[in-house]
Amino acid sequence: MENNQSLRQRKFLLWLPIIVLPFICAIFYTLSGGVEQEVIGTSVAGLNARLPAAKLDSGSSGDKLSFYAMAAADSVKRAEQIKLDPYRNRILRVDDSVELEEAEPLRSSTQI
Repeated sequence: MENNQSLRQRKFLLWLPIIVLPFICAIFYTLSGGVEQEVIGTSVAGLNARLPAAKLDSGSSGDKLSFYAMAAADSVKRAEQIKLDPYRNRILRVDDSVELEEAEPLRSSTQI
């Protein structure tokens, strides 16, 4: 009995690709398979080598060194704000540029 069942299963598995393949081909061709579709309005000629222009404030005119000085001042200001933040110790993320005190352990909500 087992031999008869395995023989039927082998025959079915032999004929399965022959039955399924026409349906797969029909679906492929109905979805425009194999035909290259045109893209309207865009033509790619290669690598875009144009760089965007810098967006500077109208009042800020200076050289590269002045921008570095402004960035350093902003970093100092941010570090001071972080030190004054009372909730900073509870955040798990630590900023490398600012040394923080030991974080207090968070209390679990399951403890009473």
